[in-house]
Amino acid sequence: MVGALFSMTGMVNENIGIVVTGAFLLAIILYIIFQSHKKAKDDGLLYGVFFLIVYVIEFSIPIALFFWLPNQLENLSGKYFPIKELARWIRWGEIFVAGILFIRSRKHAETRGLTSFLGHYALFFFAWFIDRWSGIIIIALPLLFIYYYVMSRVALEIMPASNLNDKKEKYNRFNVFLSYTWGLQQPIWKTPSNTAQEAEKRIDGAPSFIKAPGMVWTHPHQVIGITEGPKFSVEGPGLIFLKKGKQPFDVMDLRDQSCKSTIKAMSRDGISFEAEVTASFHVDREIWSKEKASKPAACKSHTA
Repeated sequence: MVGALFSMTGMVNENIGIVVTGAFLLAIILYIIFQSHKKAKDDGLLYGVFFLIVYVIEFSIPIALFFWLPNQLENLSGKYFPIKELARWIRWGEIFVAGILFIRSRKHAETRGLTSFLGHYALFFFAWFIDRWSGIIIIALPLLFIYYYVMSRVALEIMPASNLNDKKEKYNRFNVFLSYTWGLQQPIWKTPSNTAQEAEKRIDGAPSFIKAPGMVWTHPHQVIGITEGPKFSVEGPGLIFLKKGKQPFDVMDLRDQSCKSTIKAMSRDGISFEAEVTASFHVDREIWSKEKASKPAACKSHTA
């Protein structure tokens, strides 16, 4: 009975292997076409064709190493010392080496990234060893679903929030937490509650080819400037999720502010005296337009 079961899953494994390989190659082709089209649209047809050639060369090398080379080594070994499914074991070795090298190249990953990679690798390898693709579907995927569901609940409990009912914010909070567990995080910033003008970097990080947002956590009375190359915007208050290339700039306090200074003045009668001048102001919370910006703002002040 067990033999018949494995015979049935063997046919399923072959079909799934073909589907997964085809989907993987199709995803690469679509990515190359999308990126080349984007370059052609932004910089012209010549740049689009140039990057198309570059992408094809870049992806051809890892594809050849992952698909063509193991098959060649398996055929070569079959003439002298045949090893069953040698190509598949070589691919598992390639995945292991590539994953370790990538995680070790991330200086901010520390042991978190290595632990996450080894745990996932061991689970998939064990499921594959039991019954190839059927083992992955029956064993690995349900366990990963449970793991990531628990991780999402943990993330929503420990990550700060601005709006507990915002689905997009929930997704970004989980994404930031998940990228941290893998060591793929972008920097996470926190603004002080005092009058400091710069955000504090609580967790360091750097972008990677896997998209993960950075995060700035501001108090309710603060907004913060965000730079993206020559572009500048103001966002907040609350949680702000930063895409690749964006950096926090100055912190602006929305509360009423006052400045006091002692000045020397002279009365109409020519008598010199000293006076304390206090100016009270706050940053306008309204969205400004060019029409509003052209009008002079009122400034309240009084002399003590």
